[in-house]
Amino acid sequence: MNISVLKFGGSSLASATNISRVLDIVEGAAAKTPVVVVCSAISGCTDALLQIAGGDLSPLETIRKRHHDIAARLFTGTEREQLDSRLDLLFNQMTAAPDSEKVCFGELLSTAIVEQKLRSEGWKISWVDSRELIIKGDKELTYNNIRKAIHGAHIYVAPGFICGTPDGGVSTLGRGGSDYSAALYAAALG
Repeated sequence: MNISVLKFGGSSLASATNISRVLDIVEGAAAKTPVVVVCSAISGCTDALLQIAGGDLSPLETIRKRHHDIAARLFTGTEREQLDSRLDLLFNQMTAAPDSEKVCFGELLSTAIVEQKLRSEGWKISWVDSRELIIKGDKELTYNNIRKAIHGAHIYVAPGFICGTPDGGVSTLGRGGSDYSAALYAAALG
């Protein structure tokens, strides 16, 4: 399968301006071949989520505001309302999640923004859930899951860093996990 895998880290997603640059890169690549876009959490979000998981809720409003500020700079009208609702839903799910899963929400938040922006530009997009595709400790199942999920769209947006467990739970791939996620997508599709 001829497909490109592009990975963007937290600094690349840390502002509306940076996300616009990311979209230019993705759109340039997508003009030639289908693309899988693997995203980290926005810069500083994972550390804030680790604090929250540890019981310190002080960073919560800061990261909520950062995501909504990015949305406000990228969208207006109905698109902004839809994204604000989606972000609020994710923040509500995060606060209700077990502490061990709170850190997994940074990539879900960033990919919600990237997916909606690409969709608003008219691209055929599919958001794929790495928690269902990448199974920690099972490379063959991971590769098979990815191959089955990547079909029918032109751009796929996938959260990096997070994965599923063999027993159906949620986990992370550790620091640098978004790079590893991108490598798994590339290996499965290459």
